[in-house]
Amino acid sequence: MENSPLSETVIYNQGSPFREEELISKVIPQTTLYDTYVSKTILSPGIKGLRPHVHSTCTFVVESLELLDTDFSQVVKSNSMFSTNIDHNLELGSCNSEIDKALELVLLDMNEGERSEVILSATKREGKLRDQFILPVPCIKCVINLGKVTELPKHKKSSLPSNNYLLSILNASTEEKLEMALNDKSCGVDLFKNERYVDAFHRFALGVKILLTVDMQELTPSLQTLLSTLCSNMAECQLKENNPTMAVSLCAKALHHDPSNVKALYRQASASWALGDTDQADLLLQRLLQLDPNNLSAKRLNCEVQVKIKKYKDEYSKMMKRIFSS
Repeated sequence: MENSPLSETVIYNQGSPFREEELISKVIPQTTLYDTYVSKTILSPGIKGLRPHVHSTCTFVVESLELLDTDFSQVVKSNSMFSTNIDHNLELGSCNSEIDKALELVLLDMNEGERSEVILSATKREGKLRDQFILPVPCIKCVINLGKVTELPKHKKSSLPSNNYLLSILNASTEEKLEMALNDKSCGVDLFKNERYVDAFHRFALGVKILLTVDMQELTPSLQTLLSTLCSNMAECQLKENNPTMAVSLCAKALHHDPSNVKALYRQASASWALGDTDQADLLLQRLLQLDPNNLSAKRLNCEVQVKIKKYKDEYSKMMKRIFSS
């Protein structure tokens, strides 16, 4: 590709949901750093100042798509967002998968009418929540044309709209934060039902982060319950990914906000049982069955736990008899 006098390559890091628009560095045109999520080379700058923000709806076209890593071929093939030479409409902030979030990240820093060559990166997690700190690798190279950017109606905007996601959350009212968190919960549940446990986990986590910005004096019992539910759902995602240690920690957070959360008690008991902590599993199950005596899942797990406890007691009794009979 020939250098354009207007071309400029910028590098971003997706990082946490609160750093999605953070500009990491500007480098010489045509230079790409592959340890980041997005690099963008501006080919045509568009209308300066007319940029989308979270919850804007964008129209864009993808051109000249090139797959840089064959391990992502199925992901790209099954993602209609990367179909070339057709108009796509996307509400920013609605993406769930890692590669879609990388695309969303670059759109947030484009002007209306801008045309840029981008490289998107993602991590080779193989759908797992483990290995959180592995570096992303470049997987897609393409040209993006950003068309019309449509703003939300004023009554649906937060009090101080911004393309900085953190600011848009901090300046939202408690009612708006509740609405956003409920939406994240609903999206997470749908993703979980489709067995997209990694994406569901991050969607639930986003809801938690939103609620944690609510002033403590405004954290009503209903908000505490929602916060507990989201943490418990995150724990279930970890259990599905065979990460019981993380599940125990998340359930503890859930029970801190709502000690009577039966699902959190069951999930923490299941995680403790998986880790071989029989006594803790027993303690949690007895507490759960006091709250919900007819819980069938808890009863089944409790039977397994009691069998192991009885076996342990029998073995201990035999050992003590041998000691004192000799």
